[in-house]
Amino acid sequence: MRMCTVKSPTPALLRNKEDMEMGFAEILTIIFIVLKLLGVITWAWWVCLLPEIIAGVLYVIVVVAQLVAIHKAHKSIKKHFDEF
Repeated sequence: MRMCTVKSPTPALLRNKEDMEMGFAEILTIIFIVLKLLGVITWAWWVCLLPEIIAGVLYVIVVVAQLVAIHKAHKSIKKHFDEF
């Protein structure tokens, strides 16, 4: 008698250890939030979240730059193929 085993899917959080690493902005934001909640700092909430805001803005800039580069490359390729 042959037994069939079914692998259960790995939860998304446990798939890759590199995916679980936190960057500098995330760690700094958590530190600021903890210090704010403990009353050590009296900054406004937007200042405590500023590392994440900056990281988000930089991410958007990188994505837009990549989209522009892809559009230019596509336009250039289309131009060269239209010549044939």
